[in-house]
Order: sequence, then structure tokens, then C-alpha cells
Amino acid sequence: MWCMFDRLRAEQQEKKESHEEKLFQEHVGEEQSGALAKRNAALQSDNILLQEQLSDLRKRLESQARQQVEHSGVSESLCDHRRSSELARRFDDLYNDSVLQLLDWLDQLDSLAEWTEDDLNEIALEIFKECDAVAVKYVERQVLDVAGFLGCKAIKSHGVRDAVCKAVSLVLGESKDNRVIDISPMKQEVLRFISAQYTRFYNETVEDHVTPFVLDCLDFLLDVKCQITPFCFEWDAGVQFQGEKHKRYHASSSSGTRVKKYVWPAFVDGSVYSVLCKGLVVT
Repeated sequence: MWCMFDRLRAEQQEKKESHEEKLFQEHVGEEQSGALAKRNAALQSDNILLQEQLSDLRKRLESQARQQVEHSGVSESLCDHRRSSELARRFDDLYNDSVLQLLDWLDQLDSLAEWTEDDLNEIALEIFKECDAVAVKYVERQVLDVAGFLGCKAIKSHGVRDAVCKAVSLVLGESKDNRVIDISPMKQEVLRFISAQYTRFYNETVEDHVTPFVLDCLDFLLDVKCQITPFCFEWDAGVQFQGEKHKRYHASSSSGTRVKKYVWPAFVDGSVYSVLCKGLVVT
């Protein structure tokens, strides 16, 4: 009988300990769940605060950019490849690298054996001019498309046109950074011009030699046209030679005072008429 009593007492003790353990586990679980809930709430609160701070920062930056455009009328892209100084360097490189490579190839063509150095330089300049015209037309189409989307019927109005042009410049600039712009149609348009103007050499591996020059020109010119700053090129002959704007080509007369022709244009910031790159001229 005492054995049965001891067994019952042991079972009761075991049940009691099991119950106490269960209560303890439930208590610990509640504490852990409460702590986890508090941590999640704190993280959610921090995330909301961070989103609000980012939203405020974005609004301040947008406001500053808008004020700069509206009040100054001029905005230089801060992207490294579209600063005035960087554009000037790229323009020099365009001649020193891309143009000279094109001239070396043209000089090797049997069909152009009778052409002089001046003739070959003229081809390079004409291709650059055509690329510039195509880039201008492309941006102009974008302006008209945006104006139509915004319902701006009075696109010829100076104020409306400036506003639309600024919007297009900013959009094109962003697109160019993100490599969204497809320049294939522009490239084909320039190549058609080359085919029509210079049929004597067009069929001699143009894709391998002329196309890289065309792409380099369009890549540079689109960055120029994406700017709100009115960059421009000067290549009209017959003007007075000016040392601050021109440099003489090696075939020039050192005493000449008039520009007979441009070998490579001058690159100018039209907003303040600052010469970024001197034009290479024959006097």
C-alpha cells in the first residue's frame, strides 16, 4: 500500500512539474513574441521615417533644380561626360582620334587616289555637319512629340517652346545616361547621305571605317544637344582670323587675315560666347 501511495505521489509531482514547465514555456514564449513584435514595430517605424526623409530630400532637390532652370535659364549637366570642359576635351579627341583614323583610311582608297589632303578633310567635315543636322532633327522631333503630348498648340510661342525644350533636354540627358536612346535610325540617315555624296568610295568597306566615325560624332552631338546651354559650332568661311577663336592649319599662310575655309569647326558656348575649342582653319 505504501508503494502505491509513493507511486501516486510521484505521478502527481511529475504532473505538477510538467504543468509548471508548460506555464514557464508559455510565459517565455509570450515574452519572446512581445519582444519580437516590439522590434518589428521599431523597424517599421524606422523604415517609415527613412522613407519620409528620402521623400523630403527628393522634393528639395527637385525644387532646387526647378528653380535653377526657371531663374537662370541655363543649366549645365553635372554628369562628367557632359560638363563644358569634358565636352571640349571630347571634341578635341573626336578630331585627334576619330577624324585622323578616317582620313588614314580614305587616303588608302584607290578610288580617291587623285584626291588631295584638303579634299579628304572636306569629306570628314561634311560628314560631321550631316551628323549635326541629323542630331538637331532628332531633338526637334522630340520637342514636337512632347509638345503634342502636353497639348501645347502654341509651340512657336517663345515661352512655351523654351519650357518644352528644357523638358526634352532633361529627358534626353537622362535617357542618354541610361543608354536608352537608339541612334541606329540616325546612323542610317547619315550613311545614306554619305552614299549619295561620295559614291566613289562608299562601297569600299564603309561599315568598317566610316560607321565608327559616324557613331562617335552622333554620340558626342547628342550629348551636346541634350544640354540646355546653347552650344554651337562655327564653320563659315570668309570671316576675319581671330587668334582667340582660330588656329591655323599647317597648309595655311602665316600672314593670312581671312579664313578661307574650316578644316574642323570651332566649338562655342553660345550663352556667354566662350570659345571652348578653337577652329582649325586655312588662311
